[in-house]
Parts: sequence; C-alpha cells; structure tokens
Amino acid sequence: MTGSCCRGREVGTTVRDHRGLNHGGCRNPHTQRQGNSGLRPFRGFTLVELLVVIAIIGLLVGLLLPAVQSARESSRRSACTNKAKQIALALHSHASARGRFPAGCIMNLPASSPNACALQGTASTTGGMPWTVAILPFMNDQPRYDSYDMKKPFLPTADIAFSAANNGAVQFKANGAFQCPSDPGSRPAVYVSNFFACHGGGTAVEAECTATCCTSGATARVFFTNGIFSRNSKTSLKDLTDGSSHVILLGETKYSSHPDAIDNTGYPPTYSWDSALRASSDGSSSIAIGLCATTEGINSSTFDNRKLRAFPSGISTTTFGSHHRGGATFALADGSVAFLSESIDLTLYRSLGKRASGSGGKTP
Repeated sequence: MTGSCCRGREVGTTVRDHRGLNHGGCRNPHTQRQGNSGLRPFRGFTLVELLVVIAIIGLLVGLLLPAVQSARESSRRSACTNKAKQIALALHSHASARGRFPAGCIMNLPASSPNACALQGTASTTGGMPWTVAILPFMNDQPRYDSYDMKKPFLPTADIAFSAANNGAVQFKANGAFQCPSDPGSRPAVYVSNFFACHGGGTAVEAECTATCCTSGATARVFFTNGIFSRNSKTSLKDLTDGSSHVILLGETKYSSHPDAIDNTGYPPTYSWDSALRASSDGSSSIAIGLCATTEGINSSTFDNRKLRAFPSGISTTTFGSHHRGGATFALADGSVAFLSESIDLTLYRSLGKRASGSGGKTP
C-alpha cells in the first residue's frame, strides 16, 4: 500500500528519522532542499567598466592632491611665521634688557684697517658673536649660549680649522629655530638658516661699500649700514625714525649656502646660522653672512642653493626669498610679522629696509 502511505510523497526514497536512521519510504517534495539553481550566476567586470572606475579614481586623486598639498603648505607657512615671530620677540627682549638690538656681528677689526666697511681683517680671528647667538638666552636656549666662549673668535665658514683658540667645534650644528619647514633643504642635520637680519635697504649704490671681488652685475657683494643690523651696530628703537612698524627687522632667505650643494669651483664650505661675518686680508672676499638688504626684489633670483655652492654671495646679502608661493615672511621692528608679496613696489620695499628713510611709507 505504498501509494496510500506516501500520499503525495515520492516513492523509493530514503528518509532520516530523528535518531539519524535511514528508512526507505517517501520523501516530501515540499521539504526537499533546493540547489543553487535559483541564484543568479556571478558575472565579472568588463574591461570598459574597469577603465571607467580607474578613470574616476584618477580624477578624484587629481582633485584631492592639490588640496592636500595646499593644506600642508599652509601648515608649514604657519610654522614658519611662528618661528619668525619668536625670533622677533627674542630680538625685542634683547633690546629691552640691553637697551639696544644686538650687533649684526661683533667684529674685532684692527684699528689700522683702511677698509673697515668691507671687513678687512683675518677670517679666522676677526669675527665675533653674531646676532643669532646673542639672542639665544631670550629663546630659552641658555645652555647652547653657554657652550660658546665669547672671548674666542667665531668662524664664518667650516673650511677654517677648528681649534681651542676659536668656537669652531661648537659652531656648525643645526638649530631648528632658524629653519623654515617649507624649505626642502632644511632638516635636523643641516646647520643652515632661513632667517637673515636686515642690514639696510636701497640700490647697490646706496650701500656703504662694495667688496672689490664682486663689483659686476646686479648682485654685487655689498655692505649696508642704514638698517638695524651691521658690523658692531648698536641700534635702539629710538633710532627708528620711520616708526618701528615701517622698518624690517628680519626676513626669510632661501639663498644661504647649503652643505648639500656641489663644490664645483673650490668654493669654501657653507656657513652656518651661527657664523660670523667673513673678513679677508684686503676686504675683497668678505661676506656679510647672516645679513641681507632690501636691494633686489623678493624671490628675484632663480639660484638653487642645493645644487651649486659657488654662487655670487651678493645674492644672499641683497635678496630675500622663500619657498612659499608669491612672497616671503618678514618680521618688522614692532614685533609684528607680515607676508610681503614679491610684486611689492620696489621703491617702497627698499625704504622698508632703512631705519630712517624719511619716506614714512606704510607696510603693505
């Protein structure tokens, strides 16, 4: 009576009871497990679809990358501005404590020197403490300041032999407080500086003197004394007759010599953030290291200090510049910080480097 007992179940099938035993009999078609025949088969992407996806991803990356880079540069520029501000505050603290700004560099020039302007002396013994070292106690860096012996000469470049008679062994060590993070050449192991004090302004003709080795071209190696800083300067706030908000205290530079540069012509090794001004026997190869004038336009030189070491030193002493787009950061004598455009009127810009130009021009 198989047909009657199954009643709609398929005959000849084996079923499993609740004990796990198999029995011949019927199988309920309604409880039969269905296979995968009801699922749609997987189909891969076509080549065209993949190319469209790749193109969309590339487009999104192209749109986002500039924004990311801009945000990073904005952060680096903000950090650079803060560093300029801290240096300016340290200079003001020095002026408050000592009654004047530090000298651009203390120079032990011989009394018989016929050309004190061009620093006629000896490179290894004439240079003294630069302005960057003088403000270290006001930058919470007293230990570094104490490591120098102020009675001994400061060297201008690392090619001069270090000895117990000078500060060479202490110099030429990195100091991040003087480095701008936007400069690809600035890093913890490099002792360059991205901030130079202003030693004056005007055309090269208005400089006190010009080194004889670099009298040709627009980047002549000049020495100004109409700014706040120069050799043995003793400038105070009362000397700024144009008003402290109209006189440049310091600015960014990207033209300082760099140790990574190729020494292609036997040029002396690079100078440091704590280098003294470089004197020479006849004044012909002297350099106002760490000082710059508002003579040439901001970022006007295309020289890359990381490629070749031998370049006209007049660039570093007459041209401020930065790796920021469109200008450079400057600190004014009132302690404020401003970003000056490279398209600033050159006459106005030159007057801002002078402590008493009489122009009365306002900082843009």
